[in-house]
Amino acid sequence: MREGGMSPSNIEQVLSRLEGVRRVNGGYVAKCPAHQDRNPSLSIKESEGKLLLFCHAGCSFKEVLNALGIKNDIPQGERVEVAHYNYTDEHGNILLQVVRYEPKGFSQRRPEAGKWIDDTKGVMAPLYNLPAVIRNRDSGGYVIFVEGEKDVETLRSYDIVGTTIRGGSSGKWHAHYTSTLEGANVAIIPDNDTVGYKHAERVAVSLYGWAKSVKMINLPDQEKGNDFTDWAARYDNPKIKLAHILNNSPEYTPPQMVSRDEFDSLRFLVKSQSKEIKRLRWKLYELAGKKIRKDGE
Repeated sequence: MREGGMSPSNIEQVLSRLEGVRRVNGGYVAKCPAHQDRNPSLSIKESEGKLLLFCHAGCSFKEVLNALGIKNDIPQGERVEVAHYNYTDEHGNILLQVVRYEPKGFSQRRPEAGKWIDDTKGVMAPLYNLPAVIRNRDSGGYVIFVEGEKDVETLRSYDIVGTTIRGGSSGKWHAHYTSTLEGANVAIIPDNDTVGYKHAERVAVSLYGWAKSVKMINLPDQEKGNDFTDWAARYDNPKIKLAHILNNSPEYTPPQMVSRDEFDSLRFLVKSQSKEIKRLRWKLYELAGKKIRKDGE
């Protein structure tokens, strides 16, 4: 496991024992004490009275605590919440929360009247990290689409805007995801396995023609089964390396699909025809109304 939580929390005690501490949105990053860390790869945050630790290089929660000289008081075999991923609206209001556990497992819940309800019935899940996604979409920056929330948080630690959907590769793509990313520059980074590439392909096809641009990023020297977090941990400055890869990656075009210019022309034609159909429909209503009034005389 790479993530862990301890309770009760004493975040100041932990931060005082770490090097390279830097505050980021919702928490901190620092050099992991459990391995020779060239870049800050340890995320630290406090949530609901619990301290959450996540080493992006792969150190376990127990290894991090041992390196800090802190006793792990979690009973052997107990299921413990180790990470919370909040899905919010564009204003930052929580709509649902994905909870990760150790031993590894996940659940979902929604807030109601100050309490958590252990289901998400009736909740239309937005893209993860939605407020930042909207800001980057509107400013012309790239939105990096990855397979899970963990990778989004890794990107966030490098000040890169990422997103994903609930359920990762097993999640269903909905029309409102496409609507949110319409006009955005999107780069998709798949996990390096068959499931990951199939999922990335589904996302790319769904966004093609609606997003301003779509790129499929194949990370160099990525080991089989690895995700973006695994890949980033190998480099001194993954942000610069990713920017270079992104700038040199071609636009994505789905197999046997029309070109972007052809798609834009077809989309313009559909929209213009829709307007003309609407105009003719109202004209018919107007003529029908006149006939009804005349017949009633």
